[in-house]
Formats: sequence, C-alpha cells, structure tokens
Amino acid sequence: MTALTDRKVFTSFRFGGSATSSLKKVATENGAILVKDVGSADLAIFPSLDDVDDLELAKAPASALVTTHDVVVEAVENDLELPASGFLRFNCLRDCLISTTGMSKVGSSEVAKIVRELGGKFSRNFSSGTTHLIAEVAASEKHRAAIRTMKQVVSREWIEKCWTTGRRAEEKEFPAKPLAGLVVSATGLSFKERAAVEKLCVKLGASFMATLTRGASHLIAGAPNGPKYDFAVRNHIRVLRPKWLYACEAKGSFVDESEFEINEPNLHQEISALFLDSCYVFLAEVTPIEERYLLRKLRAGGATRSPRLTEQTSHVVVGAQFNPSEEALERYREVAKYGTRFVMSQWLESCLSAKMNVPVDGFEVELVRHEKTQDSGKRQRRPTHVMDDMVPTSDIFRGLRIGVQHEEDAALVVRGGGKVIRYDSDSLAFDGVPTHVVLDHGSQKLAAQGTCVSRKWLSSCLMVNSLLPVDSNRLYSPITSKLPIAKMDQMNITVSGFYMKTPDGFPLRGSLAALIRLLGAKFSERMARKSTTQLICESASGDKYARARDWGIPCLSVDWLYSCADHGQIVETLPFIVRTETSG
Repeated sequence: MTALTDRKVFTSFRFGGSATSSLKKVATENGAILVKDVGSADLAIFPSLDDVDDLELAKAPASALVTTHDVVVEAVENDLELPASGFLRFNCLRDCLISTTGMSKVGSSEVAKIVRELGGKFSRNFSSGTTHLIAEVAASEKHRAAIRTMKQVVSREWIEKCWTTGRRAEEKEFPAKPLAGLVVSATGLSFKERAAVEKLCVKLGASFMATLTRGASHLIAGAPNGPKYDFAVRNHIRVLRPKWLYACEAKGSFVDESEFEINEPNLHQEISALFLDSCYVFLAEVTPIEERYLLRKLRAGGATRSPRLTEQTSHVVVGAQFNPSEEALERYREVAKYGTRFVMSQWLESCLSAKMNVPVDGFEVELVRHEKTQDSGKRQRRPTHVMDDMVPTSDIFRGLRIGVQHEEDAALVVRGGGKVIRYDSDSLAFDGVPTHVVLDHGSQKLAAQGTCVSRKWLSSCLMVNSLLPVDSNRLYSPITSKLPIAKMDQMNITVSGFYMKTPDGFPLRGSLAALIRLLGAKFSERMARKSTTQLICESASGDKYARARDWGIPCLSVDWLYSCADHGQIVETLPFIVRTETSG
C-alpha cells in the first residue's frame, strides 16, 4: 500500500517524453491507475506548479490533489502519505500544525494557504498538537501558551522562507520578536536608565512612548509611585521592574511578568483585555489625526484593523466628516448585506469605557450621501436655545450629540453641525443620550454618559476643522478638581521648552501657561531669582535649567502640573524633579 495505490493519476503534457515515461512507470509500479483526461483524475501531476496550464487546471476536479513530480517521487521513496485533495507545491511541512497570533484575518488566511501548499496543517486555534506559532504580537493568550509549552514561536519571515526554498527553514534563524507589538512607557528612572529601557524596547520589538496612555501594555517603573504609576493602576496597565526587559533579552523570548510585578496584590481585576478580539474593523474616511486616535482604541480593546473592506469585516468605524461618494456607498451597502455594522467612533469609546463589546444600537450611521448646500444645516432640527440665525459652518460634529449648559458652548456645537443636548448642571440630567458632555473646569463632577470634554476641545476642533483626540491635550478634558487650588496663588511658575505643536497647531507651552493660570498660579515667561518658585522643564538642558539649578529653584517635569490638576492640591515635588544623567 503506497501513496499512489488506486489513485487515478494524470500526468501533464508539459513533461518531456522520457520524464513522462519514468513518471508513468513509478505510478503503475505503485498501484496507480493512469488516466489521459485530467477531469477524471484524483491526482494531477505537473513538473512545477508555477508552470500549470490554466486549461488543464480548470478541468481538474475540486476533489483532486494537484501537485508536482518531486512531491510524488519523495512520497513514494519515503513511504509518505499524500493529501486526498488540494494544491501541494512542496511537502516540507508535512509534520507541522501551525497557528498564528496578532494577524488580521486576511493575513492569517494568506499564511493558511501557504501552509497547506507546503503540506502542513493550519488551525486558528492553539492546541497541544500545535508545533509552530507565527507571532506578530506578543503576550496574547496563544503566545503565552506557546512559550509555556515550549512550541516553536517564529516570525512570518519563516513561512515565507519555507515558501521560497521549498524546504523547512531553521526556526532559530527566524525567531519572533520577544515583545512584538507591545507598547511600553517608563517612569521613575534616571535619564540613563530611561534611554537604556527605550533602546531595549525597540530591540525586542516593542514601541516606546514617552507619554503614558490607555493604549500602553506595560509601564516600566523604578518605584510604585508617581502620576504615571497611578494612571497605570487605574487603567489596569501592568507595572514591572526594568529587570523584566533584561530577562526577555537574555532568554531571547517573552518572559512571564508575574515575578517582576510591582503592583499591589490583587490590583488587576480578572477582566479580559481583549473584549474586542472578535472584531475586524475597517476605518472609513478618517483624517490622519482620527486614524492615530482610533488605532490606539482598537489596540486597547484587542480589535484587529482590517486593511481592506471585505465581507469578513465586522465593523466599519467612520470619520467625523463621513460623506461617501455614490460609488463608495454602493460598496458599503454591499458589505452591509453580510452583517457588517457601520458605526461612529463613539462606539469604540463606549466599548473601552464598559470594558466590553457593547451593542451598536444608537451608534450606527445611515448609509446615505449628504449633499453639501448652503442651507443643508437648516434641515436639521436645531435646539430652541440657540440663536435662530446660527447656521453650521462645518460638519465636524455631524452625528454627535453634545451635552451643554452654556450658550457659548451651544453655539460652537451648532457651528460644527452637531446636535445640542441640554442638561442640568446640578443633577447632570440630560434631555437625551449624549456622545459628549461639555463641562467647565473645576466642576468637580463627571457625567455618567458620554465623553467629557471642555470648551477648549470644541473650539480647537472648529479651528482645525477636524475631530481631535480628547487625550491629545490636557485642556481638552475638564479638570474636575476645585479651582483655584488652595495656596497655588503663592506660586510663580516659568516654563522651559515645550515648543512642539499640539493637534490644534499651537505650541504646547501655550497650553501649559493656560493650565498654570487655571490652577491659580502666576505664569511668567521670564525666570527671576527672587520670584520664580518652580521651573517646568521639557528636559534637563538649556540656559533656564542651568540658572534654576544654580539658584535652587525646583526643576520639575510637566507631570507635576498634571498631578496637581488631578489631585486638586499641590503635590510633593520630589518624584517630579528633572535631573541630568549624572545627578542620579
């Protein structure tokens, strides 16, 4: 009994005379039945699958195995089994069961096709029989299981090498990056330690971010204190010692974090971090700023971004200025027939707030085209509180329901094409369900519904005609502490650096000056030896920094200001001292 016994074998006319005779002899000696018509064969053999004639291939039954001369000869000589059907280019992965993690559905499908054409088996699920995991993202459940059970964890380049050579490549030459796809920040480290951590993160495949956001996966901390540490604790971001990175480097693979944790016991609740892992999301008509913002949200919830709109796409998140062409609408309506849901970006925000895949009801968008005419805004129902002559000058807030209590805020919402929802400032009771709520700085309360924003966010969005990420500027979110902060009026604060521009196009130092005044302190462009009480530094360099050190003026990071705003009081300065690499 051989791999050819009782198989109906067709040999391509592309073989030469002697090759055909030799192949037919091998086939008959091993129990095969030769057929002249490919349509009646269950095994079609070609010199190479790169040379397959389309007419011959088209006639091959779907239940037949299409393969090459070399694969058949190898199977006969080594007494190997051949699949009953399919497209077998090489048989170099015949003993492999392969899975993937961190790939899009399209990427996984492409890998699955390659695996099967190389004689292997592919499964989307990880099991005890899995031999290889192709990992593009570390720390997933599959990735942890593969490390724990000592499976081969490789990069996508490994399967591509197998494909191009027709041989099983050495796994050790194509290891997956230990921290691939992770996002890491740091706090409480010296400049030298921080630089080393950043360099090591990049080497191990992670992204390093100076500012900690909810999109981060890990925080490397020197001690369990400081505003970044507090933020990480509140948002269930794992806080680890720097030794974890060096352990990953030494092992050459991902190391379980448990022995490197510096969080308090039982701090991380048993909540699935991948509550959107079943979502395959396409971003439609988004601006670059919106795209960066939404990608962070997708990663935080474990969703997969779809590079193309296909029938497998589960959700389409649309930009604030979504107004597709008729051609695009036709395509959108077509995929909607397969169950794809078209939603506003606020759906993602609600999912992250609830830590679950929330229903799309109330977030879906209508697949219609809005003609832009001068009186298009007049067709919308406008709140009676807004001046009758106020008409939209933009549509960036179109589809948003924004809660306001002041006429100035209502006017801004209407200018952006949004819907105004009134609320009572004492009870925060709304006339409808808001997507955003405008609160005053110092209001000392947050709304239970919608994303809380400030008037600064409304005006900045209108200024750049784009829906800006709320977390891209501290002043876009309302400060909920009582303002001004007690004894802050005794402070005279100067700023050094911070000339980088915020999303609204203005330097960050302007926002810092406004924040300082909001907190109740005095802001001065010039630093004076007798009157300046603190210097907020972007880095431990520059003339102001040198003079402040000589004069004994505390040089603090901007996180000190943010921490004061968050806590509603003047916080201890020691954790926020900006030091040079040599100052410890």
